[in-house]
Amino acid sequence: MLNDSAVLGPGLLSFGTDISERERMSVIHALRFAQQAAWDAYPGNPAGDWFDHFCRQLRWLGWDAQPPQPYTPSRSRQRLFDTAVEALALNGPRFQQVAAMGIQALLQDRPGLLLFERYARRHHHGMFQIMPCARARLNNGTPVLDMLLYHEELDLREASPGCFTRKAPPPLINCRLSVVRFGIRAFETTWLPKIEARFAKPWEDERYMRLLVDQPGKR
Repeated sequence: MLNDSAVLGPGLLSFGTDISERERMSVIHALRFAQQAAWDAYPGNPAGDWFDHFCRQLRWLGWDAQPPQPYTPSRSRQRLFDTAVEALALNGPRFQQVAAMGIQALLQDRPGLLLFERYARRHHHGMFQIMPCARARLNNGTPVLDMLLYHEELDLREASPGCFTRKAPPPLINCRLSVVRFGIRAFETTWLPKIEARFAKPWEDERYMRLLVDQPGKR
C-alpha cells in the first residue's frame, strides 16, 4: 500500500490510515495534474497567482474547493511548520492528527526535505503546502475525501538551505486555507484515465515525489 505521507512537489500530502490505496492514487494523480498546470501557467512569473490557478484546476477536475481564507500566523512562531499545525488545529483534530504524522515523517527524511525545499524555491519567491486528507460522507452516504489545503508563500530568496527546520523562519508574504472535498467515484470515471495516460505513475518519479517512511507505533 502507498505510504501514509509523501512529498509531492512543494506539498506535503498525508492520508488517514482508513483511506484505501485506490483513493490515494486518485488524489495523487489529481494533485499532480493541478500542480503541473499551475507551473505551466506561471513558470516563475511574479504577476501570476500560482495558488489561484492550482485551485481552479482542482475545481475543473471535480473537487469542491471552498474559497480560500486568509490566515495570519503567530508572530512568535519558531519554525515554519508551527504555523501550519496551529491553523490545522482550528479546523479539527481529523486534519491536525493526519498532518502532524506527515510533518514528523518529513522531518526525519532528509531526501524528502531536500525535494520539498527544492520545489518550494521553484516559485518566484517561495511557497509550500500542507495537505492532510481525511475520510467523510455526504448526507446521502456517498463516500468522499476532505483535504485541508494550507498554502503559505514566503520570501526564500535570501534564505539559506535547511530553512524549514531552523528557528527564525523567512519573512511571510501570505498564508491561505481552503477545505476541498473530492468525489472519488466521479473522478475515476471521468478524468483519471486521461491523467494516467498523460503522466507516468507519480510515485515512481523520484525527481518529483517521495514516499515518506511510515512512523512506527502510529496505527
